Amino acid sequence: MAYKEQTGSQIWIPTLEGEVLEGEIIAKHEGGEYGIQYSIKSTDGETYRTPSHAVLIARLEKSKIGQKVKIQFIESVPPTVRGYHPTRIYKVWLDE
Repeated sequence: MAYKEQTGSQIWIPTLEGEVLEGEIIAKHEGGEYGIQYSIKSTDGETYRTPSHAVLIARLEKSKIGQKVKIQFIESVPPTVRGYHPTRIYKVWLDE
């Protein structure tokens, strides 16, 4: 008998400018410990959860379950206040 480790959905956190996640939105998770997140089944068959970065969540606001999506990480903007996290900028395209 062969066993395969089950790890749950992976969180997609891009590190390089231009990284892309493309696939179908399969779930929206609200009220959790990490804020709003979306589960996306990518074109390679893996399921990823999005980070709850404010810019990304705002751009996914009009999305629907079952809709195709393409998310591109643009850049990380340094904070203007010392001690804060950088703002991560994304572009989002939804299939209509």
